[in-house]
Amino acid sequence: MMTKQLYQGEYNWYGEVHKFWTHAKSQAGAHRQFMSRLAMLLKITGYSVRCYYSQDKDNFKVTKKEK
Repeated sequence: MMTKQLYQGEYNWYGEVHKFWTHAKSQAGAHRQFMSRLAMLLKITGYSVRCYYSQDKDNFKVTKKEK
Protein backbone atom coordinates (compact mmCIF):
# COMPACT_ATOMS: atom_id res chain seq x y z
CA MET A 1 0.00 0.00 0.00
CA MET A 2 1.39 3.35 -1.02
CA THR A 3 1.22 6.11 1.58
CA LYS A 4 0.88 9.77 0.83
CA GLN A 5 3.90 12.02 1.24
CA LEU A 6 4.01 15.71 2.12
CA TYR A 7 4.93 18.00 -0.80
CA GLN A 8 5.60 21.71 -1.04
CA GLY A 9 5.05 23.63 -4.25
CA GLU A 10 6.32 27.06 -5.24
CA TYR A 11 4.73 28.54 -8.34
CA ASN A 12 5.79 31.78 -10.00
CA TRP A 13 2.77 33.24 -11.78
CA TYR A 14 4.05 36.20 -13.81
CA GLY A 15 6.33 37.31 -10.96
CA GLU A 16 3.91 36.54 -8.12
CA VAL A 17 5.07 33.55 -6.04
CA HIS A 18 2.47 31.21 -4.54
CA LYS A 19 3.37 28.48 -2.02
CA PHE A 20 1.23 25.42 -1.35
CA TRP A 21 1.41 22.26 0.75
CA THR A 22 -0.38 18.96 0.14
CA HIS A 23 -0.26 15.24 0.76
CA ALA A 24 -0.10 13.14 -2.42
CA LYS A 25 1.05 9.72 -3.59
CA SER A 26 3.47 11.15 -6.16
CA GLN A 27 5.17 14.36 -7.19
CA ALA A 28 3.06 14.46 -10.36
CA GLY A 29 -0.12 14.15 -8.29
CA ALA A 30 0.99 17.00 -6.04
CA HIS A 31 1.75 19.13 -9.12
CA ARG A 32 -1.78 18.55 -10.45
CA GLN A 33 -3.30 19.51 -7.09
CA PHE A 34 -1.20 22.66 -6.89
CA MET A 35 -2.18 23.78 -10.38
CA SER A 36 -5.85 23.21 -9.56
CA ARG A 37 -5.55 25.25 -6.36
CA LEU A 38 -3.76 28.04 -8.20
CA ALA A 39 -6.52 28.18 -10.82
CA MET A 40 -9.15 28.49 -8.08
CA LEU A 41 -7.11 31.14 -6.24
CA LEU A 42 -6.64 33.23 -9.38
CA LYS A 43 -10.22 32.56 -10.58
CA ILE A 44 -9.08 31.35 -13.98
CA THR A 45 -9.44 28.07 -15.82
CA GLY A 46 -7.25 25.09 -15.05
CA TYR A 47 -6.43 24.93 -18.74
CA SER A 48 -4.79 28.38 -18.59
CA VAL A 49 -2.65 27.31 -15.65
CA ARG A 50 -1.64 24.02 -17.26
CA CYS A 51 -0.65 25.82 -20.49
CA TYR A 52 1.47 28.35 -18.62
CA TYR A 53 3.39 25.68 -16.69
CA SER A 54 3.77 23.28 -19.63
CA GLN A 55 6.29 25.58 -21.28
CA ASP A 56 10.02 25.01 -20.87
CA LYS A 57 10.42 27.59 -18.12
CA ASP A 58 11.87 27.20 -14.66
CA ASN A 59 8.82 28.78 -13.00
CA PHE A 60 7.71 26.14 -10.49
CA LYS A 61 9.23 23.71 -8.03
CA VAL A 62 7.67 20.72 -6.25
CA THR A 63 9.68 19.14 -3.45
CA LYS A 64 9.00 16.23 -1.12
CA LYS A 65 9.40 17.05 2.56
CA GLU A 66 10.99 14.43 4.76
CA LYS A 67 9.73 13.71 8.24
